[in-house]
Amino acid sequence: WERGAHGRSFVHAVNTILGKDSSNNNASSTMVVAKKALTIPEVLEKHEFHGSTDGLILLRLARNMYGSSSSSFDNDVASSRVNDMMDEMFQFVSKCDDEEVSMGIAPLPGVLNTLQ
Repeated sequence: WERGAHGRSFVHAVNTILGKDSSNNNASSTMVVAKKALTIPEVLEKHEFHGSTDGLILLRLARNMYGSSSSSFDNDVASSRVNDMMDEMFQFVSKCDDEEVSMGIAPLPGVLNTLQ
């Protein structure tokens, strides 16, 4: 799932919204990505995202990608931008084809039989 559209949209949204953010009294150039990543598991441990809401995953990604090596990271700024990051996730997934969107998604056992 992490290589599918939904999984990739998290890192994209954090980089797009916080990477260009200049409303936090710091120049956007100081918001250097500490960990280049394409997927959530490259940045977070399983217990940091498994079962979490998209908003919590975004905040944890932001903290781990921008906060670990940069004192300019501001939790309040990241929290205030969650809706923008979620909108960016939606835009990202909207531009993907069906194959990308469905990558890594499998119905739970019994679902297809129930729907038939």
